[in-house]
Amino acid sequence: MEKEKRLKRARQHIFSLGLYDSGAKIAIQVMTYGLAKIHYLQEYLGYKPNAFFLGAPDLTITRNIYRFNQGIGYGGIISWGEGTDSFIPVDLKPNACGMLIGGVNTPKSCTELIQALEELKNNPGKIEGTNIKWDFNKSNHFINFFKVIDNHNLPPYLFVIHGAGDEFRGDNNGQFGLYIDKSKILKSKVHTLKTPFGDINYLIGEDAIEYFKFYQNVEKFARQRRIHVAHHLFDNFLLITDQTHQGLVGLNEIILGCHKFVDEETLFPLMLRADRPGYLIKGKFNLTEKQLENLEFKARAKELDIYHRLLRANILPHGGGYNFPDLLDIEEVLEVNENRYYKLKTTSGMGSKIVQHLRALPYEYRGQQVLNRTLELGLGQIYATLIPLFTLKI
Repeated sequence: MEKEKRLKRARQHIFSLGLYDSGAKIAIQVMTYGLAKIHYLQEYLGYKPNAFFLGAPDLTITRNIYRFNQGIGYGGIISWGEGTDSFIPVDLKPNACGMLIGGVNTPKSCTELIQALEELKNNPGKIEGTNIKWDFNKSNHFINFFKVIDNHNLPPYLFVIHGAGDEFRGDNNGQFGLYIDKSKILKSKVHTLKTPFGDINYLIGEDAIEYFKFYQNVEKFARQRRIHVAHHLFDNFLLITDQTHQGLVGLNEIILGCHKFVDEETLFPLMLRADRPGYLIKGKFNLTEKQLENLEFKARAKELDIYHRLLRANILPHGGGYNFPDLLDIEEVLEVNENRYYKLKTTSGMGSKIVQHLRALPYEYRGQQVLNRTLELGLGQIYATLIPLFTLKI
């Protein structure tokens, strides 16, 4: 199959519930290349080329350079099988990132919390023999503190601990890590397939199953880690919810910067910007037959034979996601020495920006429009509104 036909096929397998801004538009074009690679791998392994990407209302690009260059978007679900196909593309880089929400009746002062954080940072401790790495001052990880309104018997103050399982990205005590660009042992296990869109790295058979089981253990560790921090900061707190938004939810599915739910009672955090309210939301069973028809997804999904996997995907945003206020869209993709370079349209209409990734470009976090999009599509409902008091990145 010609390269352009493969890209067209991949684009047909992308379904977006996102906004129509530069962050979402660029993510869709970037994801087209990543999905085309997964389709190529599926064909090579003897499977139907039916991997798809479903973008949430916070659909955007990833600022992780490796993942971006592999053609992976952010703020959505990637599905590449029925859950029984024993292969995993490891370029997706799951990391068990999530947010714990806890409640307290009496707030601690900023000084008290900083002191407690400094103590913990200097002596993070261990969980089941593994030294904890400090990551709450990195990337978009944080500890937030809120006052609750329309509280539904919640405590008057809530805190959010946003962190992952950094300890297991690279090799650890002879065990492979989650990240192919940080784990030599993992790299020695993977197979690499050359595609017209760049290499794709994957595990197959028992190695894929072992990787998935290892990921599940890392997710358990990441939850324990967030609980560990919460106990150090607050003497008494009520655990409200602790939800992963970046990790494997099966052997053939990953959530990257979004939530997937199985009931309508579980609470999920939606954290937008430090200067905007946060929310606790409940999901409504979504992407029903009627919703798929309204979104004009139904006919395409049936034609592609993925309707049953897309139906009731039950997806929610986890945050605001990145937008690029001075950019409109990708004007052209340039390929030089097997590398992709993106020629970006600017909002001024004058000049273009040509980049290999967007890590160094100015960005902003979206605000209320992500929540509005979620409510407009009937994906979920607000349970409680959280008024920000302060954010700690220490």
